[in-house]
Amino acid sequence: AVGIALESVRLDKLDECIAKATTDRAAILAYTLEACQSLVQSRTFRDKVLRVLVGQYKKLETPDYQNMCHCLMLLEDDAAVASHLSEVIKKEDDESELLAYQIGFDLCESDIQHFLLGVRNGLPALASERAPEPAAAPPAEGAEGGDTEMKDEPAAPAAPEPTEEEKKLELRVKNLRAILSGETTIGINLEFLFANNNTDMLILNNTKGSLEPRNSITHQATVFANAVVHCGTTEDKFVRENPDWFKKASNWAKFSAAACVGMIFKGCINSSRQVLKTYLPDAENGGQSGGPFATGGALYALGLIHANHGEGILKFLVNELKNNKGGDEKAETIQHGACLGIGFAGLGTGKEK
Repeated sequence: AVGIALESVRLDKLDECIAKATTDRAAILAYTLEACQSLVQSRTFRDKVLRVLVGQYKKLETPDYQNMCHCLMLLEDDAAVASHLSEVIKKEDDESELLAYQIGFDLCESDIQHFLLGVRNGLPALASERAPEPAAAPPAEGAEGGDTEMKDEPAAPAAPEPTEEEKKLELRVKNLRAILSGETTIGINLEFLFANNNTDMLILNNTKGSLEPRNSITHQATVFANAVVHCGTTEDKFVRENPDWFKKASNWAKFSAAACVGMIFKGCINSSRQVLKTYLPDAENGGQSGGPFATGGALYALGLIHANHGEGILKFLVNELKNNKGGDEKAETIQHGACLGIGFAGLGTGKEK
């Protein structure tokens, strides 16, 4: 009956079929969701079916928030997802807390950055984020036409101490925001890749030793090979042990070598600028630490590190692009790296600026 309703584009019959099911409604809803995603070709009709499913999941004896949020994610309705997550996270039982975290992890797998940012911003505000209420101004005193007496302005009232329930809710919201921002999943991925890094360093060292020093093509190929096998592991032993060999790269090869550091440290969003400090512009000395090619490559590397999670680095990259507006070759190299970095860091944000 559900299949016929979908084929005939009858939302009323679809709603009726699901509502009349009394024994195994969850299985029917699961089948309808799968059929909607795989068989329904019209996006307009598919969105309407998803809205029907959201309503049916909510009518269950125990509302299925996980599938509700999945349907709303397909609809890209971040406000509704944030509302349901807020409803779940405010419940006092531990099961609801774990359910909210699981939904957060499921949403993170979509990697839709602007959607996740919208959900995060729609969660309940933390106590530290709420602006204190301004103090009421006292009535003016003094004789008409005379000078008024100068008095100190009343201090703003101190924020009330949060209750235990508010502290518990604030901790839950912080954890959920960390999941939706990708910080939690990135940390788990980095730990996994580091612990399971089985790269045979002997192969890299033998490859490096057997190459001709003046051959830039094979030199760059080895640099790329090191970046690929160590991608996301944060293991830069090969780079640290062979600084003189890496310095043989020149011009755009140096640009690529610096960018490869970003591949190795992909996901280290909290320490990215510290990792690349030897290549990034030196604010104190007003110049580039490693030359224009190394600086451009480092800006590109920042984009690789923050790919799809660039909220914290986009402003820095845009400023570097604005600071190098000159038309000379050095400025163009840095502009090239900054533009690539902005592209990766802003991946999926939907921000044209």
